Amino acid sequence: MRRRYPRLGRITVSVFDWKAVFTPDGGFSPARFALAVNSICIAGRNMSRMLSPQRLDAAVANRDILELRGRLLRATNRISTARTPERVKSGAQDAAIAIISAAYALVLEREQVYTEDLDLRRELFAINYPARRDDLELAYIMATKPMSEPLRALQIIDAAARWLTPMTDAWLNANNPQRAEQLRA
Repeated sequence: MRRRYPRLGRITVSVFDWKAVFTPDGGFSPARFALAVNSICIAGRNMSRMLSPQRLDAAVANRDILELRGRLLRATNRISTARTPERVKSGAQDAAIAIISAAYALVLEREQVYTEDLDLRRELFAINYPARRDDLELAYIMATKPMSEPLRALQIIDAAARWLTPMTDAWLNANNPQRAEQLRA
């Protein structure tokens, strides 16, 4: 499928527990959000009629912003210890997707557009931060054409961390000072 549709992103199949969708505390549910905005039913009951419209707010952006440092650290470790070019490419791609996702999450609430498309995520961020367009372009290239050169991949990750983590830290300080995994919707 990748050869036929080279710009196709990752395909994910998820199965959610009822309580993951309809949380007892009424808080934000990533499962409910995914079902409501970006899914199709292939078996069982189609739950789309049971889900209220989703708001694009800090609760939606929180996960990608909160997880950035950990995702970059894991990718860096994977690249540093990789024994094959495929492992380097996989780590580089994961880091690049984390960078683009966190950057986009910073502007999601302002833009009021939800997408998983890396190209659109990159563009929406660049509209709000034109001075960072070229920086995010490097991550986009690494995400769509993963590199097998570990040193170059690590340089791109380090450079992105230097400009992006202060922005994500500022967002977290303003919207999630406790660094909670999930915010109330």
